[in-house]
Amino acid sequence: MAETFDYIYEDEMTKLEISVERYINENESKGVSQMKGRRFGDMWERLIKSAFEISKKSIIGDKVFYQDYVDKWIDQHAGEIESECCKKNAKQLLMKFIEETSGTSNQDMCDFTFVNDGVSYAVDTKYRFHSNDAKTVREIANSAYHLKYMGYTPVLLMRTPRTNSIDTAINRFENAGWQIMCEKDAETFISTFAGDELNVWISSNVDVWKRLKKYRDGLKKLRFGEKSEWDF
Repeated sequence: MAETFDYIYEDEMTKLEISVERYINENESKGVSQMKGRRFGDMWERLIKSAFEISKKSIIGDKVFYQDYVDKWIDQHAGEIESECCKKNAKQLLMKFIEETSGTSNQDMCDFTFVNDGVSYAVDTKYRFHSNDAKTVREIANSAYHLKYMGYTPVLLMRTPRTNSIDTAINRFENAGWQIMCEKDAETFISTFAGDELNVWISSNVDVWKRLKKYRDGLKKLRFGEKSEWDF
């Protein structure tokens, strides 16, 4: 398991170092925070998913897409429609409505699913949530409604404390049906359903500031030269 985590870490750190070097060479600070959040978010997602894939404690499944929700809704509500043509038109109309209010047919509503003790979970992962985009917030909130309709328990695992994210957005996600697990709660959730190997590995191996040693002077000039800014 550690070898898989090591590979993901090296891959994401290489991408981070390339981006950091580019920002320093261009003397450009705008976008550094977003880039860091994206890299940390991708690494967090990949590490969690790998922990569940390797673990024998839970049965991991695929992502759930908006098209899956539409198919299930039509199957349950259009059963009396005998004409296949009418059913097809109904699916198209519902999908058009979903695309205008939530997301496209190929957009996912979670990062992965898993089953444990007969309960189906839909898991989404985020390092933190800093977006003020109304459409993005609406899509994530709506995903909880759709996932619950399909029989899943929606869980949002966040690496950082809840206070690091926009409170109004997180509250909306929670009200929509997401179980929000931040920092230690997320670690406990992972340990419960996938074992404690990932939590232990992160504590022993992840040191982003150490990896960025040769870039510290450049980051300081960009006002991103504090160790605490690069804690994972």
